[in-house]
Amino acid sequence: MQTAVADSQRMSPEAGSGSGSGYGTAEQPGVDVRLVGAAATGDEQAFAALMRQWRVPLFRFLLRLTGGQEEAHELVQRSFIKMHQRLSTLGDAARFRPWLYQIALNQFRDWYRSRKREQLQREALAGEAQPASDLPHRDAPPLAELEEQDRNRLLQQAIGRLSPEQREVLVLKTWQGLSFPEIAQALGIPENTAKSRLYSSYRALAAIFDDMNLTFNDLWP
Repeated sequence: MQTAVADSQRMSPEAGSGSGSGYGTAEQPGVDVRLVGAAATGDEQAFAALMRQWRVPLFRFLLRLTGGQEEAHELVQRSFIKMHQRLSTLGDAARFRPWLYQIALNQFRDWYRSRKREQLQREALAGEAQPASDLPHRDAPPLAELEEQDRNRLLQQAIGRLSPEQREVLVLKTWQGLSFPEIAQALGIPENTAKSRLYSSYRALAAIFDDMNLTFNDLWP
C-alpha cells in the first residue's frame, strides 16, 4: 500500500488532477459517492482512482500550510495511508471531502508540532531562543517589479507567519474552496468559530502585509 501511495505522489503542483479516470475532478465541490463507496469496501482500483483525483488538491493544500514541497509530498503520502486505513469508517460518502481534509490537517499538525519541538531544541542549544513565528522579514520591491514567482514567495512567507489555526482556515476557504460547514467539519469546530477564525486570519494577514510594505492588492490571489 505504501509503495503504491508513494508512486502516486511524485508530481509537481502544476501537474494535472488525474481526472482521466472518468470520476470527475476533486477540485469541484461534488464528490463521486460511488467511487468513495467502492473504495470503502476494499476496491483497490477505486482507491487508486481516489488517489489520482485528490493528490494535487491535497498537495497544494499542504504546500500552502508547510511552505515546502518535500514536506507537502510526505504529508500527502501519510494522508493517503490514513485514508486507506479509515475509509471503511467514513459512513456518509457525501462527507468525504471535509473528512479527507481533516486527515490531512492532522498530518500537518503532527508535522508542525515536531518542527516546533526541533526548533526549540536548536534554540536552547544555541542559547538564543526566539518565537517560532518570528520569521525573517524583508522590504518588498514595488508592485510593478514583482514577478509572479516573487508574489507567490512573499505570499507564502506571509502565510507562514500566521498561527496554525489561522493558516488552516484561510487555506481551506481561499484555495481549497470549502464551505463553512465543510470547514467546521474538517476542523471539528462550530461553523461560527470557523467564520471568526477566517476573519481573524484576514486581519492578521493585513498586518503582516503592512509589515512587509505590501497590501492585499499586491499579493492576494
